[in-house]
Amino acid sequence: MAKLKPQEYKPLHDIDAMFEAGRSSNDVCKAMDENLEHLRAIHAAAVEAGSIKFRMFSLPYADGFAYYQAINVTSSQITIKAITGIGDDWTAPPFGNGGKFPSKMIRQMLGIPVYSGRPNA
Repeated sequence: MAKLKPQEYKPLHDIDAMFEAGRSSNDVCKAMDENLEHLRAIHAAAVEAGSIKFRMFSLPYADGFAYYQAINVTSSQITIKAITGIGDDWTAPPFGNGGKFPSKMIRQMLGIPVYSGRPNA
């Protein structure tokens, strides 16, 4: 199998279509797990490449998690999108369905150290 490259997440499985087709809950849960593993593999590839673009983060929300991926990066802003096809497709404040946010805020969500340029700041 070819090595996965950092890329924008697209679900491997269309969960809504599976529900509409009457697939079993076991099949749907397995598909959601595969979608999550795919997102994690993309994240790992982005980390390995040293890229912020295409990394992901999650926030606990309601009875599950809201997942987001960085899809565009500038020095001052990072654009994120909400991830679907995993769990209940939650979105969480303040990110909603995604959008442009200050780079510092998203870097912190991604667990990337943010430096102020001042010692002990």
